[in-house]
Formats: sequence, C-alpha cells, structure tokens
Amino acid sequence: MIKHKSTLLMVSLLLTACQSYPTKQIVETSCPEPKPEVCTMHFKPVCGVSLEGGEKTFSNACTACSDKTVIGFNQAPCIK
Repeated sequence: MIKHKSTLLMVSLLLTACQSYPTKQIVETSCPEPKPEVCTMHFKPVCGVSLEGGEKTFSNACTACSDKTVIGFNQAPCIK
C-alpha cells in the first residue's frame, strides 16, 4: 500500500513539473480608458494582446482597443 502512495506522489510531482504556463506577452502600447466605442475603417494592422496573454490581429489600434478583452497592442500584425 505504501509503495502505491509513493508512486502516486512521484507521478503527481512529475506532472506538475511538466505543466506549461502561458508566457506574458509584451505590450508596446496600452489601451486608453475609457475604451473607444467608434473607430475609423483605416487599415494599419496591429497585434492586440488580451488580458489572458492571447494575441489577435486587428485592422487598426482603435479596433483592437475597442475589444473589451484587449489590454494593449503591438505595432505589427501577430506572427501566428
């Protein structure tokens, strides 16, 4: 019985050590508060970064910041 508990503990420790954690994305420009509600339709792509660290390409900085989940953006399309 003790052998099974120690094996279970070892497996748990190994799985915990192998977990990957999302890397925090670097944000060149933070979004203003309050967030914009109306944006122009010009095309100058930016990479919006969400609070969770995800990235999405938007047509411009205003449309990126109008997304409630976006905290900032980088001055180029996302590379994924």
